Amino acid sequence: MTTVSKSPDPPFTKEAMAAELRELIFFQASHIAHVAGNEAASEFLGFPCEIGCFSGPSQGEAEQIDLARFRVWPYLSDAFDYAFQVGRCWNYDESAHTEVSHFDYSVTPHACWGELSLYHEANSKVRHVVDLATARITLDLKRDHDSLTVRHLALLANMSEAAVRNALSAAKISSPVDTEAAEAWLKDRKGFVPTKTEENRAANWASYTAFYLSAERLESGFASVLHGLKLTPEAAASAADMPLDELRSLLGEAPAAPIGIEKLQRLGTVLKADVPRFVGQAMEAMLRRLG
Repeated sequence: MTTVSKSPDPPFTKEAMAAELRELIFFQASHIAHVAGNEAASEFLGFPCEIGCFSGPSQGEAEQIDLARFRVWPYLSDAFDYAFQVGRCWNYDESAHTEVSHFDYSVTPHACWGELSLYHEANSKVRHVVDLATARITLDLKRDHDSLTVRHLALLANMSEAAVRNALSAAKISSPVDTEAAEAWLKDRKGFVPTKTEENRAANWASYTAFYLSAERLESGFASVLHGLKLTPEAAASAADMPLDELRSLLGEAPAAPIGIEKLQRLGTVLKADVPRFVGQAMEAMLRRLG
């Protein structure tokens, strides 16, 4: 089974970020109430509310927001894991980052009653995650003309922005810093947590194969996994030291037949899957077809 090494604990919990996100959503609702009325704002929030133009939510009102109703929550949750390299950090990709970038652009700076959004305060947890995820993916992708700001470097290195400016000045590096120079500089920072690239890829693949090789979809999923590995059935059967007809039975291209556990273990290794899980899934699929 693939494991991902433990990173230092984040400076705040995902639950703390979620609490702030609920406040940001309520601020968004205040604009909806101002423009379209309280009924529209209530529909947006998922519960009846009265939002005035001169005061914020009543005590505990924002806590009623069910984040599962909002599509923003899954990608910000993934951004948290990726930013701090914890949890399911391999889930974050360029598609998720596009969503996070659009969220960053669209956060309302004030509530309709004039209060500054928590997102624009120095200690915002949501903005910390958004900016750190942005810094990390910029560093990981290393695209031409991309660079990192002092804030990005401070978040990645777990340093204050003033300390980063002093360190860059001492090293005669001007900001913004291109990704190659930033990577070299960050390697010497004690607080920098590198992206667990290879571990993340392996964990992502294990998650992918666990889904696609489930007993209910084994035949089509097996074909997808082989395609992802650029393996023909013949090559996979040879690598697993098993008869081609037995492998084709897993693809649904030959009659169902019992296959020994040792062969399935070897095949699971070839597929770079979670081997015990794959063996169980394959055996369940075979029994269902034979039964």
